This record gives sequence, C-alpha cells and structure tokens, in this order.
Amino acid sequence: MSISRGAINIYSTSIDAGMTSASIWEDSSQIYHRLFKKFVQNGPRNVDTEVELKFIDLPIYHVVGHPETLKFFKALKETENLKLFELNSIKFMIEYHWPITKEYTKLKLLYPFIAYLFLFWINNNFL
Repeated sequence: MSISRGAINIYSTSIDAGMTSASIWEDSSQIYHRLFKKFVQNGPRNVDTEVELKFIDLPIYHVVGHPETLKFFKALKETENLKLFELNSIKFMIEYHWPITKEYTKLKLLYPFIAYLFLFWINNNFL
C-alpha cells in the first residue's frame, strides 16, 4: 500500500504529526487506519494533504517502565547536547510518554503537596 495523501490524526498539538506503535509484521492497512482520520458522511470535513511517512525502529522504548526505556530517558536527562531535543524522533518519544508522566507527577507530587499545604494552613490558622 502506497500512502501519499491523507488527513492525519494529530497525536499532539505541539507536534504536527501522527504517531502509532506497531508490530514489525503488521498489515499496512491497520497502520493507515490508526494514523489517518476516517471519512464521515455528515461529520466535519477532513482535508487530505500531502504526507510523508517516516518509521522509527525503537523496540521496547515505547513500553513505560521497561529498564531499557528508563536508561534511555536517564541518558536524555543527563545529556549536555541540547540539539538532541530538536530531533523529531526524540520529540515523539517525549510526547508519547508525556500523558503517563503527567498523571504520575500529579499523583506523586502535586496532590501530596496540596494536602500538605492544606494541613499546614489548618495547623497555622486553627490549632
């Protein structure tokens, strides 16, 4: 299947691209249905544009919590080369992991801090 035009399902508003993870032997039509919007008869109009498909072979790195993924992001965290973050592949990896990281940060940092702040306020004002 040759793909040159379509209406992309935008993965994130900060990166104008679609992204999906797939098996190495996956049928191209399955990938097409995950990356591109479906035509809906009476729905909003999808505009087909020229597209360029790029594939990144990064086994395991999309699995959150895998030791190799953790080593990869630790290396990114400690790098001095900021030009790495201009690469689309690195941007995609960060965008792919951000929703889970954001929820974890809220759960482990924000909510406990709000509870601590509330208890501190109670202690200073009423006790």
